[in-house]
Amino acid sequence: MTGGMCGHYEPEWSEETIFGHVREAVYWNARPDGMTDKQWDRLVKITGATPITEDELREMMS
Repeated sequence: MTGGMCGHYEPEWSEETIFGHVREAVYWNARPDGMTDKQWDRLVKITGATPITEDELREMMS
């Protein structure tokens, strides 16, 4: 598990599993500079997350 404080006016402790945290990171972020394509492909496969594309993100924001 990983956790931290969240909220502004009434902060609360928030927790999530490491797997959930990594899955969210894969979905919302690009492959880190120090990670090889093989490592990234394996991480995507393990998490089952499909990284969001720039076009999908732009569509969400409009």
